[in-house]
Amino acid sequence: MLRTVPRVEFPPPNDLSPTDLAVLGVLVRAQGRVVSRATILRLGQLRHLAERRCDSCIVAIRRALGADAVITVRGRGWRLDDARIDGANLLLDRQRPTAD
Repeated sequence: MLRTVPRVEFPPPNDLSPTDLAVLGVLVRAQGRVVSRATILRLGQLRHLAERRCDSCIVAIRRALGADAVITVRGRGWRLDDARIDGANLLLDRQRPTAD
């Protein structure tokens, strides 16, 4: 019996909120370095949010880029997997205004 494999669309569909995209932008700019919740909120200009809001953004980013796209470093924060940077940049590029 043949098994069907779900088709993975690349670039991934963009269903990330502006807050999710701000967190993703911080992870991309960190270039593989670990980033804490407080640093994400500061660099993403999201200081008005609770620190735990980062957790739900990470979940949304993992849904968009894959479960292993964001690596948790226990007690320190998160980092974006190097292999997912291109996909992350595609998502971010979709949100940049185009010059007409």
